[in-house]
Amino acid sequence: MNRNIFFKSIRSFFILLLCSILILPTDVFAAQTDIEDTSIKLSKEEQAYCDRAGEITIGCPINNCPMLFKNEKTGQLEGIIIDVLDMVSETTGLTFRYQALPSGSISYEDLQRLDVDIVAGVESNEINEHAVGIVLTDSYLHAAKVFVCKKGTEFHPDGAMTIAVNSGSETLERVIQEQYPQFQVLFCNSTEEALSALLSGKADAVLQNQYTIERILRKPIYENLRIVATASIGDSQCLGCFVPIGENKQNIISDDTELLISILNKGIDNLDQSRVSFSIIKETSENAYQFTIWDMMHRYRFAMIGLFISLLFILILLRKNRILHQKRREQMEAQKRAKQLAAINAQMKEQQLLLKDALKRAEEGNHAKTSFLFNMSHDIRTPMNAILGFTEIACHNINDSAKLKDCLEKIQSSGKLLLQLINDVLNMTEIESGKITLTEDYCNLKECIEKAADIFQEEIEKKHLTLQTDTSTLKDEWVYCDNLHFSQILFNLLSNAVKFSRPNGNILVTLTQNPCAIQEYASYEIRVKDNGIGMSPEFLCHIFEPFEREHTSTISQTQGTGLGMSITKNLVDLMDGTIRVTSELHKGTEFVLQFTFKLQEQAQQPSTETVSTNDFSGKRLLLVDDNELNMEIAEELLLEAGFLVETAENGQISVEMVQNSEAGYYDAILMDIQMPVMDGYQASREIRSLENKDLAEIPIIALTANAFDEDKKEALANGMNAHIAKPLDVAVLYETLEKILKDK
Repeated sequence: MNRNIFFKSIRSFFILLLCSILILPTDVFAAQTDIEDTSIKLSKEEQAYCDRAGEITIGCPINNCPMLFKNEKTGQLEGIIIDVLDMVSETTGLTFRYQALPSGSISYEDLQRLDVDIVAGVESNEINEHAVGIVLTDSYLHAAKVFVCKKGTEFHPDGAMTIAVNSGSETLERVIQEQYPQFQVLFCNSTEEALSALLSGKADAVLQNQYTIERILRKPIYENLRIVATASIGDSQCLGCFVPIGENKQNIISDDTELLISILNKGIDNLDQSRVSFSIIKETSENAYQFTIWDMMHRYRFAMIGLFISLLFILILLRKNRILHQKRREQMEAQKRAKQLAAINAQMKEQQLLLKDALKRAEEGNHAKTSFLFNMSHDIRTPMNAILGFTEIACHNINDSAKLKDCLEKIQSSGKLLLQLINDVLNMTEIESGKITLTEDYCNLKECIEKAADIFQEEIEKKHLTLQTDTSTLKDEWVYCDNLHFSQILFNLLSNAVKFSRPNGNILVTLTQNPCAIQEYASYEIRVKDNGIGMSPEFLCHIFEPFEREHTSTISQTQGTGLGMSITKNLVDLMDGTIRVTSELHKGTEFVLQFTFKLQEQAQQPSTETVSTNDFSGKRLLLVDDNELNMEIAEELLLEAGFLVETAENGQISVEMVQNSEAGYYDAILMDIQMPVMDGYQASREIRSLENKDLAEIPIIALTANAFDEDKKEALANGMNAHIAKPLDVAVLYETLEKILKDK
């Protein structure tokens, strides 16, 4: 609330308080709430009326705050008049029920129509003395009427002025004309309309009830208006009672109405004026006009306009700043994009260089593979030509046993060479795919070297080579290592030495044991030295790369894939060893290997197993293979060893043959893997799931060209007992069968 409004409220409160003090008797402050002795004396007739009257309905015209109004929160009728009537009820003993009526003056017709006993808030000066049908009580409240004018306007009660009053009161107009004949009356439908006429200049002043106008003038919209004078005209508030009109046009007042009027007048005459005054103070203060947001906006409209302009100016500045910020951000983003584009361009250039390098390596790789395929074509065709050629010669010399034997030996040698080529390719593929895993077991290093030397003994004798081994410094022969791959490394190095040695050349293999810092471990150095054709410095840099072979007139006559040294290097790396080579053309080559192996705690005792005689007479095998040539070869080899052989073309037939056989009929099954109808894996699983346990436990040996370690593991996982790779090695075949049948 505004400070000026606050001070005006305080000022009005004290003025009302002072007026009430002046009109009250000296004992106004004595026992204000004590009403035990305020009852009035009623006659027997009046008391009898009170006893039978029951509830008296009083019609109350509302919307005249603080005189009469309806509380919006509680829905109850409140105001100064209600407070006064409650005092009359206390003193008379009558019971009142208040009924809200529309605001404005109440006519005779209204009273006749309304279902009420009495009408409150009737102003005596509004009732014409000639009016009939209404009987008034004594006045219970007097409120002065005041003139309202614009601030800065002089009020001239003796001058000609237009006075705005509420319409509907002919008596008031008559009284004004009598007391203020110089005034012109302007009737309005409401107090707000009268004040609007004053503000617009249609009226010079407004005449209204003091209590009502003081509340309304609190609105900020009327801040330029003020009370300028008190009129000689007053409002005397009375209770009006409806009475019928007789044939002679006179009021017919019944006895009950007279008794009611008499009782009410006694109650009015005995009103506690101190309580009336405090009611006026209470209602005028508590029901003072409450400011709304619109009132505040109107009061501070100029400040709000200034604030709005300021805010608008700030918004414009913010908008401008936002635009500038947006431009700066766009510039920064543009710079950022430029940097990103520069980085992308640099990255693209780098990628282009990488792509060029990759293309170069790919071209080199393609070249190497092309060279490899060229060499492989040459190396494969050479033994194949020998196989086909000597087969043709053997066919033409079938009766010449010596010639026939020579051809068969050469065919066998060419076949072994072809198999070696294939195994090298498979080994390299296995290494590159990371499928090789090391399996540590007991290993005698000295025996491994001797066995590797024995393999090449025949070729060494043919070329009149000298092979020497030196293990004089060896203290610990037995170690833990991958026996198979260690032997393969020795085989590749000796094969290379034998292959590239001149006739009558020398090969020296040295095994030396050195101290090791790790407890229970030993370091070993292996040297393979020859005095053969040697290698050029250019090729020496690429010797361990796949598909690489030296192309000289001498070496070109030697068969090979160019994978042996690459395989050897990869195997050495897998075993955490090292390998280096020194060579000189026409003088020879030396390979030096170094390994660290864990020592075996106890030397492995030599095997006491007896040598197999390969006598399988009476043993029955089921041979399953879809390739007729492979089946014919295997069958012939098995028959030579004394086996009884039955055959099946696919896995489905083999399962049926086993199901229809008796327990112990078949001693073992040789099963191919890749077959139509049903492959070897599925056939093995079907056999293992047979209800007859004797049939389900028949040994099954995989006989397949799939020779990788993972193929062996898969065969075992599908219920097979062993794995033999094609082409068949007769020794391996007989050894495996002997072991399987012995374990059975």
